[in-house]
Amino acid sequence: MKAFDGSKIRNIAILGHSGSGKTTVAEAALFAAGITTRMGNTGDGNTVSDYDADEIRRQVSISASLLPLEWQGIKINFIDTPGYFDFVGEVQQALHIADLALIVVNCKSGVEVGAEKAWDYVKELNLPAMILVNGCDDENADFDATVESLKEKFGPSIAPVHLPIKEGGKLTGFVDITKNEGVKYTGNKPAACPVPADMADKVSGIREVLEEAVSGADEELMEKFFEEGSLTNDEVIKGLQSGVKEVAVTPVLCACATQGIGIHELMKALCDYAPPAAGEGVTAKNAKDVKSGDEVTLKAANDAPFSALVFKTISDSFGRVSIFRIYSGTLTSSTLLYNSTADTVEKIGGLLIMRGKEQIKVDELRAGDIGAMVKLSNTSTGDTLCTKDKAVILAPPSFGEPLYSQSISPKNKGDEDKLGQALARIQDEDKTVRFKVDTETKQSVISGIGDNHLDVVVNKMKNRFKLEVELGDVIVLYR
Repeated sequence: MKAFDGSKIRNIAILGHSGSGKTTVAEAALFAAGITTRMGNTGDGNTVSDYDADEIRRQVSISASLLPLEWQGIKINFIDTPGYFDFVGEVQQALHIADLALIVVNCKSGVEVGAEKAWDYVKELNLPAMILVNGCDDENADFDATVESLKEKFGPSIAPVHLPIKEGGKLTGFVDITKNEGVKYTGNKPAACPVPADMADKVSGIREVLEEAVSGADEELMEKFFEEGSLTNDEVIKGLQSGVKEVAVTPVLCACATQGIGIHELMKALCDYAPPAAGEGVTAKNAKDVKSGDEVTLKAANDAPFSALVFKTISDSFGRVSIFRIYSGTLTSSTLLYNSTADTVEKIGGLLIMRGKEQIKVDELRAGDIGAMVKLSNTSTGDTLCTKDKAVILAPPSFGEPLYSQSISPKNKGDEDKLGQALARIQDEDKTVRFKVDTETKQSVISGIGDNHLDVVVNKMKNRFKLEVELGDVIVLYR
């Protein structure tokens, strides 16, 4: 894949309740972009993002997975995140470096607790968001009721830009409110069509509400809307761009990912409305004098001094892969790297982009993009990589505290050292895992978000490090 400028990059975290269709949406996007020749599905265990043995066995996402693709000259870096709360650390990593959150809601189930938690994370970070109502083809799906529920729970920023078209009880396409035109699908191919006559009044009413919502994000549009009472299609799109960027408008789209309906328009909407990776820059600390609190603004320009944040690590028996987002400058395999967090120099073992488990070699990555490096010996999740003469420290992701603890011991005597090494590698990958030896009880104690979380950790030790362990109750000392 060629190198893209930040203005042509969109970094999108996909999140929502488990089972809402996040991975299927990502699979449909890869298929529509021509990356895959057929859509995988979680039931068959052949999706690009859920490639880990545990993910295939459980049929749920456990780890955040990168899925880059190109759409109409724009590079979209999708980050497919887990829906189960036990793996919330993966969501927090993704949101820390994303420019927009795409929250997937199931049209039949409505706004579930996972979507509410996703919204809370997004609001806490003041991150732009869009909502995709998936599964609109289900006979019990009610798009209007879902939108009303979204407004009730998430507030007045909710703005539907799509309305599903159903014929004979089947989803055949949707109306694009921004253009006042319909889109119908034959197979998974979209084609423009007139707005159905029986939907004209409904579309007109929603269009008026949308125009009012987007005009609130732009003073010029607001003046025109109040003077003339309407906006052109181009003005609505401009207002949506401003509204999303200012976190004032949350567009709501509809889709049926299993059939590919709405996926082309989703990606176009992300290209049009999501903020580009070359934004206004981020603030970092001056690494030469951290105690002073001096801050610098990093400009997302290709010719600026290089800086990047390692937000995720994949660690196995063969080594580690450090996944990072570039915030300024350009990275090539010959760039001299300085880890300002650990105060050490690193040598690039290989410059890559990740697509699921696939590692694609590249020669260059630019400001705003997401990439990976192998064999960085002293770099962990949360570390800043930069140039030594312009050393900075970027804010690392914050992670939730563990809530569930059990004792842990190797099944085979003599594997205590092996246990410590395996847990160190897993903690490098998963910052929500904690490990300690209780000085009073002499128990080795592992802590995580929940029982499913610790079960996954145990399976990782078995599959990756050939180490079998036993979990048990933690001894509680009474004073």
